[in-house]
Amino acid sequence: MTPPDRPYLQLRTPAVICAVLLAGGIGVAFSSHQLLNIAEERTRAAARSLAQTEHALLEAEQTANQTREALTRHAKLLSTGISRPADRVAWIEHLESLRRSPSITQLNYEISPEHPLMPAEAGTDERPVLLAHTLHMHASVPHEDAFLELMNRLGKADTPLRPTRCQLSRLDEAGKKVSVNVHCDVDWIHLRLTTP
Repeated sequence: MTPPDRPYLQLRTPAVICAVLLAGGIGVAFSSHQLLNIAEERTRAAARSLAQTEHALLEAEQTANQTREALTRHAKLLSTGISRPADRVAWIEHLESLRRSPSITQLNYEISPEHPLMPAEAGTDERPVLLAHTLHMHASVPHEDAFLELMNRLGKADTPLRPTRCQLSRLDEAGKKVSVNVHCDVDWIHLRLTTP
């Protein structure tokens, strides 16, 4: 058997097939690499989006908790009667009932006009305003326990109060019973809510 004159011609077809297969393999590998890069980028974007969503959810939960706490505090504050309109007539009736108490020897009082507890700031017209009526009270009681009872009964006027100044002095005059003089300034506090 004699070798062919041109042996490369017999190898042409396999070489072409190998070249085509090699090019196809390179193309498949390149496409796979591109698809892998795209999938990795999408995975990173999904992870960033998930982290942002989790962060937004955490902030929303914190806001909801703070809102619930604020609403609870607001309800407790309103239950004290601080937002009810000032009722000077009811206060005077309450003070007159205290004046008739056997544990109080003498009770004189004066209720000041309504005034803000803090000076208003510029641009705060829409905010609630904390107001007060100051009760200037002078009383004589037989002892300190009677003074504490007076203050407790004064606090039952369904209006929050804040004693700002109290001065007690004991009188021990010859031939008279020992008594305690009381000079107190007490703020009856009222919250004026803004109306929408």
